Amino acid sequence: MEQLIPLLRKAPLSKMEDAYIEQVLQRFKPQSYQKISKPLTQVLFHAHEFMVPSLSGQSHYVFNPQLSGESYTADDARWAEMILYIAREVEASKRQRWIGVQEERQRIRRDLHDELTQDLIALMRSSKDERQYQLALSAMGSLKSILSALSDEENTLESFLVTAQAQMRERLLLHGFELEWYEKNIASDVVVSSKEVSNVLKVLKELGCNILKHAEMDQVKVVVNQFGGRLEVRVENKVKEHKVLHESNQLGMMNVETRIQELNGKLTVQETPNEFVVVFSFPLEGVWKNANV
Repeated sequence: MEQLIPLLRKAPLSKMEDAYIEQVLQRFKPQSYQKISKPLTQVLFHAHEFMVPSLSGQSHYVFNPQLSGESYTADDARWAEMILYIAREVEASKRQRWIGVQEERQRIRRDLHDELTQDLIALMRSSKDERQYQLALSAMGSLKSILSALSDEENTLESFLVTAQAQMRERLLLHGFELEWYEKNIASDVVVSSKEVSNVLKVLKELGCNILKHAEMDQVKVVVNQFGGRLEVRVENKVKEHKVLHESNQLGMMNVETRIQELNGKLTVQETPNEFVVVFSFPLEGVWKNANV
């Protein structure tokens, strides 16, 4: 029983129900089971049927006869009651921590908005140099992205890509570069998480900085394609020389790789003496959540 607690603790909050039921399945190995949308407050059993409540108690699971042919017993019921108790305690602890994290995120969001926004506005109004003004304006855009990522409001994939394109276009135009942006097969009802928004925007910003350092042509091409539950982004540019992956840029590319890994994604970098191509893809949380409902 003690070995089960670490297994439940490793499960993310959204997967606690799955982890709980997986433990029950591993113990009993029933021929089949089903979820019933009817409340149940306690574990019930007959010789060849076993019922356990969901973690919320608003539904329950019915397990049919075991593959071994053995009957369900009172000891089995006591074991299931204990697992149910532990899973609910672990879930409650995880939820409390999640609430604390959300509250801290909103505090940080308020502080950033109240302090940095006013400072940037003051800088923009007082600056007489056009370049400094544009840099402050770009910083304001980055700040808005951070505030948006910290917000609890839902962001659709479509609207997020509009923001991503606008920010990258504005940043490149500041240095005289043009952006070609193409989107394919983008679903209108997919919701992206704050983690996805934050990481993708920062990856595009880092890639843009690398391009500005080494570009031969003042044109950048971005192709965004949705393949079912996965989003792929391809960034292309002609470069002066084989230096985008040079030692001086290693930290930036390591940051890109880290952010893609946080999304459980994949990163491919191709560099020839004349071209720099980065392709990254990751599973869209919103698609998989809808698929598991």
